[in-house]
Amino acid sequence: MPCRCDYMEPTAREIEHKLVHNLIFYVVESLHLDRTDFGNNVDQDTKTLCSLIKAMNKKQLDTIVYNGRNAQARKLADWWDKHQEYDKLREAAELHQKHLIMVKERALKKLTKEERQALGIK
Repeated sequence: MPCRCDYMEPTAREIEHKLVHNLIFYVVESLHLDRTDFGNNVDQDTKTLCSLIKAMNKKQLDTIVYNGRNAQARKLADWWDKHQEYDKLREAAELHQKHLIMVKERALKKLTKEERQALGIK
């Protein structure tokens, strides 16, 4: 009898990867594209899906993403809204982090060599 792992629950990342993979397949099929460069990595697949949606014209967006009569389109629209929200939060966090680094560097430049040594800063 072969070993199995059906007792294990999928992680949130695995669930998201499956969703993203299925949505890419839906978009690729809807746009009649011949793409097979997805399926291996959730981060790369998320980039791929994001790029595919950003490249769509208004008619494609209305037909493929915002078609309320199509269950896949509704899933894609929900995913897209959530993705854009997280992108805004991530970008704000990155900007804040860059600001903190700049403030720290500016503060450190004000210290003398002796003050740096006293604080244990090289």
